[in-house]
Amino acid sequence: MSNQEDKESIQAITDKLISDIRIVREDNEREARKRIDMYKRMPESFVGHTKEYFVMDTWNVHDQAIPLLLGIHPNNWPHIKSKINYQSLNKLIDSDKYESLKLINPDARKNKWVIRVKDFVSWVNAKGIKQAKGFELAVNNVLGMLNPKGEEKTHSKPQRAKKYSQDREVLFKAVIAVLSNMHEDCIKGGKVSASKVASIVEQKSLIWWPDGEIPFSIETMARHIREAVNTLKR
Repeated sequence: MSNQEDKESIQAITDKLISDIRIVREDNEREARKRIDMYKRMPESFVGHTKEYFVMDTWNVHDQAIPLLLGIHPNNWPHIKSKINYQSLNKLIDSDKYESLKLINPDARKNKWVIRVKDFVSWVNAKGIKQAKGFELAVNNVLGMLNPKGEEKTHSKPQRAKKYSQDREVLFKAVIAVLSNMHEDCIKGGKVSASKVASIVEQKSLIWWPDGEIPFSIETMARHIREAVNTLKR
């Protein structure tokens, strides 16, 4: 093969890789937009898919707090944030980092900023910042931070931890049921695929969560399943 042919072959491979990356990015952005639209139409589904974040003690400001406030799942955020206009919110956070925002680590790099969940919600309410409907529902239903008068009330960390544990128990009941009854649909490359199992659980979620509020995103379900499957490999 001549040098010219080598160059053409390498260029063809490079073009193919670039094309594949572009397709993946477009698919991810399309999926993110579909999720955002769904959460706008059905904010209760946002609560179900992001509940695990609202039982956390702290959030990363830019990877979790901001997308959640905007009604976007943090897993979708990297694929869509360049298309979202949130500069004014960003500037407000930057200007308030040493004041009422109560960052845990204001001197850290911007992408490492962390804040307590309760402090972030209180700051958002105090500033009168517009919140996505799903975020408001999650704050009220999961955190229970606001009473009907809009005043803060205490919420029990042990109760939230217990609820999270119960949700995981239901999830693994669902996983066992899927693996037992739809085993062939869960196999990829001769092995159990955590993503396939999670996808089936989500499709048939009303069996285990009749209210339609799945407490985990499909990505989180897949992670829990993958961790469980890999325990015998350790």
